[in-house]
Amino acid sequence: MPILRQCIEELIRETPADLLSRELWCSCPSVGLWYKNVQNYSRSLAVTSMIGYMIGLGDRHLDNVLVDLKSGQIIHIDYNICFEKGKRLRVPEKVPYRLTQNLQNALGIAGLEGVFSLSSENVLKILRNGKEIQLNLLESFIYDPL
Repeated sequence: MPILRQCIEELIRETPADLLSRELWCSCPSVGLWYKNVQNYSRSLAVTSMIGYMIGLGDRHLDNVLVDLKSGQIIHIDYNICFEKGKRLRVPEKVPYRLTQNLQNALGIAGLEGVFSLSSENVLKILRNGKEIQLNLLESFIYDPL
């Protein structure tokens, strides 16, 4: 494990913590548009994080997240590690969803306590209220796991 710790610490040192937030800032011609994009980004990240948590989506990092810098919307790609498959990797993923420093720093001034937190709560309420439908949809993966 010391080698893995050394590797992650080196990667953290080499990757600026504000990489994504700087991209969002630099892509906007005005503060108003930046604020709107950060709000969209925060909502989008909350929705995809909570749904990713629900389906056990792993292997999340900036290479697996596309960000539309004009709108702030994010799209996850590479769904190879889902349904908690990440827990069975050689180095298991132990967190329910990944919220890296880059993703967090792009949430704007309010950070986790703003739009992201409120949106996450709302998404979880909606998911909880529609659990029967979701279970029916996910049941098809048991019988037809394409």
